[in-house]
Amino acid sequence: DCWARTRYAYGPALEGLCGRGGLGIVTRYGLWLAPRPRQSLPFAARLADVAAVAAAIETLRPLLLAGTVPGTVGIANERAEAALVAAGGAKGEAPSGWRLWGALAGPAYRVTAAANALRAALPTLRFGDDAAAANDAAWQARLRLLAGEPLFDDPLGEHTAALSFTAVAPPTATDTRALFALVGKTLGKVEPRMELRAGARALLFEVTVPSTAKTFAASRTALQAAMGACIDAGYGITRATPMLERGVLMRQADDGQRELARRLRAALDPYAPRRPAPKGAAPGGARRKPS
Repeated sequence: DCWARTRYAYGPALEGLCGRGGLGIVTRYGLWLAPRPRQSLPFAARLADVAAVAAAIETLRPLLLAGTVPGTVGIANERAEAALVAAGGAKGEAPSGWRLWGALAGPAYRVTAAANALRAALPTLRFGDDAAAANDAAWQARLRLLAGEPLFDDPLGEHTAALSFTAVAPPTATDTRALFALVGKTLGKVEPRMELRAGARALLFEVTVPSTAKTFAASRTALQAAMGACIDAGYGITRATPMLERGVLMRQADDGQRELARRLRAALDPYAPRRPAPKGAAPGGARRKPS
């Protein structure tokens, strides 16, 4: 009875029964919304390379586990930042390297305590208006996202298709470096957008490759290889664009999961293919009586 009030009621946690196993029957679902915080403080830092990204995740993990830093912390490469600039309708080049970013929210005393802990853990962090230069178009677009404003790809109508997948791993430096090595080895010369979300117990590793009609087939093959390498190494794929999803379901799902995914897509996705009605079925699903 309290499923709409708290995610964790009495009894076992049911999360994962449908996401990672075919043991659940979905009868209803809810979407949690967060109210606008009374106070928020964005923060950001520049990271030079993959080694710095892995070290930052290892440093942040205790603060995320303790709840000192709520939610997740994002890290994006310069290609993801450039896409953000374009989606926001601005012009200019994104800074080189990686950007670590996030926001603290809540009562003033909690925001202040979390900011002090972050300053001690990552001295290069900048907060509020000092987080980035005023002319940093990527950071301005990121602030719009943090404020809840939606931004979309392909603002100029170039009709590019973005193929992407998200792998999940423990939020450790070792696993971060392992994912970078797997993706880099399998993608070869393909230069993807990469965004990471580091939480208390999971690291989401998103890889996106914008593709045109000429490069679509090659991009799909490269991403399928990258997903296969991640799965073989023991990392789960939590999300993939529809063109890649079938390969994921065949590799890491059972028949029950695949059927559940098909039914959810048929119910919720207006573009999902429908199965033809059984022969002899009347409109609306009622069976015709034999003549």
